[in-house]
Amino acid sequence: MSRLLSLAAGVHPTLPPADMVTAAAGAGWPACGIWFDGATWTSATTKEVKKRLDDTGVIALDMEPIIPADGADDYAEQLIEAAAEVGARFILFTSRKKDLQANIDRYAQACDFAAPHGITIVCEFLPIFPLNTLPMAADIVCQANRPNSGVLIDNLHLSRSGSTPSDVATYNKSLFPYIQIADAPAQLPTKFEDLLDEAINGRSCPGEGALPIAELLQVVPDVPISFEVRSRALRDGFTDATERAKHLWKFASILAYLAPIAQILLAHLRLLDKDIAMKIIHGDITLESGKVMSAQDVHQLADELAVNDYEWTSLDSFPAEAQCSRTRLQSFISFLTFQSIRKQKKI
Repeated sequence: MSRLLSLAAGVHPTLPPADMVTAAAGAGWPACGIWFDGATWTSATTKEVKKRLDDTGVIALDMEPIIPADGADDYAEQLIEAAAEVGARFILFTSRKKDLQANIDRYAQACDFAAPHGITIVCEFLPIFPLNTLPMAADIVCQANRPNSGVLIDNLHLSRSGSTPSDVATYNKSLFPYIQIADAPAQLPTKFEDLLDEAINGRSCPGEGALPIAELLQVVPDVPISFEVRSRALRDGFTDATERAKHLWKFASILAYLAPIAQILLAHLRLLDKDIAMKIIHGDITLESGKVMSAQDVHQLADELAVNDYEWTSLDSFPAEAQCSRTRLQSFISFLTFQSIRKQKKI
């Protein structure tokens, strides 16, 4: 099953909402996120965002954020009304409040307000907020007990809050209607300031870090993926919004389209020299046989696997009727394996 891929609003933190849609469309993204600033959002903003979505065909996967805080307006009702008008599927909820019951009550209210519009409110946990763990978010969702509810996993927050994909696997996967993906080093920041900076500036593209992305994709299959790569390096390296979105799309598309072999791919990409990994993502690679396999070929191979809905755990179990694909896959995996061993032995 193909996953819907979405460009998260956080990739372009200063871009006006309508321009976010234009950048996503220009880079080939089928969906994007929309950031709602309650202090500046107007009916004209809603109208222009909807027009850009309609004109481009881009899907508004989500709109964010609802963040209750003591003494502040969370703009939940206004955000939900705007999301309904532009056709957003999900709305992100988290909280700066420490009172669990207050968070449950406000979350339930948001779900009730969104329900007539067919919008799901997802509860996100962040280690930099009081609502900071997977069990806490799951508890809020379960106690609210609303049909249009769920937990949003951002894989960076999952790692930094001390949980793993194995912990995610203990929950019913229907609890997770979509996920957010980025990459980062394996080592956890120890100070709050470092956690905050990493969350908003220090992320990297999938495959560039050491987070267990493939493992998370395995335990939460088939749902949409929002690529939440908040990165100062990405912003500085690609000041043009569309070019930044295009750069991330190269990583996102190969990860998602290669879902049947994502675990193999990512495991080897981290062992490869960066120039080899970039050749796989951006362009042609030469296999040991001397044959050239382009990035397009890799995507086509993955598409064949996805279209035919093959379920396999090893090459030995690959369907006999797909020997052509099996041979190509074998060559590709052999290439990755050879290059990984070569790097480890430094030959």
